[in-house]
Amino acid sequence: MDRPQDNAPNSRLGLKNQATEVKKGGAEMKRLFPCFISRIQLDFLLKYRRWYPRSRAIGRVMDSPAAPSWLKTSIRAAQAVLGNTVMVRDCIQMKKCILWIGFGIFIVVSGCGTPARNTLFQTSTIDALLAGLYDGDISCRHLLKHGHFGIGTFNRLDGEMVVLEGTIYQVKGDGKVYKPDPNCKTPFAAMCYFNPEKTISINTNTDYKRLERLIDASAPNQNLFYAIRITGQFRSMKTRSVLAQKKPYPPLKEVTSNQPEFDMNNVFGTIVGFRCPPYVNGINVPGYHLHFISGDRTRGGHVLSFEMINGRCDVDILEKFFLRLPDTKDFAETDLSRDRNKELKDVERGE
Repeated sequence: MDRPQDNAPNSRLGLKNQATEVKKGGAEMKRLFPCFISRIQLDFLLKYRRWYPRSRAIGRVMDSPAAPSWLKTSIRAAQAVLGNTVMVRDCIQMKKCILWIGFGIFIVVSGCGTPARNTLFQTSTIDALLAGLYDGDISCRHLLKHGHFGIGTFNRLDGEMVVLEGTIYQVKGDGKVYKPDPNCKTPFAAMCYFNPEKTISINTNTDYKRLERLIDASAPNQNLFYAIRITGQFRSMKTRSVLAQKKPYPPLKEVTSNQPEFDMNNVFGTIVGFRCPPYVNGINVPGYHLHFISGDRTRGGHVLSFEMINGRCDVDILEKFFLRLPDTKDFAETDLSRDRNKELKDVERGE
């Protein structure tokens, strides 16, 4: 159908003003929506601008018998992209809305949907464990949402936990390594996403104390948390584990006074653990807390002593700390005001 002709000068002036407005809107659309411009094809607005005055919705073009069929097809294509009938000025407002929605999604995803880097996540406190709170309230499956590297224990104090490369290992009281059920719970654990920032090469015989000095020299800030991974060949490795307990649970010092200990010689493996600042006394273990697992994943436990032949020590600096507390009756009714520092030292030394 031929386009109707404008005879009145005022009509031509009105169309010229409308064309200017539409052209401005089209330029704004191209600036704000470059990904849509190929489908929307704003050229039809400029070529057939009389069917699209500034105050008229595109939907009215669809009802106009004077609009050619190809024009209506183009509008349907635009509707398919945008989802509904819009005007150019509506698209500008839509862009602002999309920006705000996108910004909100970014904040939610970055803040909640993804794990925080350089963060130590911990469930419960070391004093609660010393007091005999061995019933877990967070599953291993849920624990892995907070990291792929860490240490801890299991429900009823059933062994030592080693988490390495996203796999949870359970060193039971027989000294053997098992893979626990994902629904198995833990009463205490510390986790992080390990991204090493420092590496220390170990080329000479190194025992526990010397290794501590090497790490302290490389990481002198005693007020931050550090995740530590030591991999290499060990001339000797002495570890311990604990047996599953029955209620009423005895204090941890009583449990470890009869702990099974294991001696390994000429073993290759990995030490996993943390160095915590001194002010976390009662919350975590101040200083070094290390667990071991052999390279063949058959032996391990809580580290008591070792002599290392060669290997490497990787250190990750953790400047954020997230503490999750149990919402249980036992935790609420336990007296955690006592100073259990001496008990902790005895437990860590295996005395």
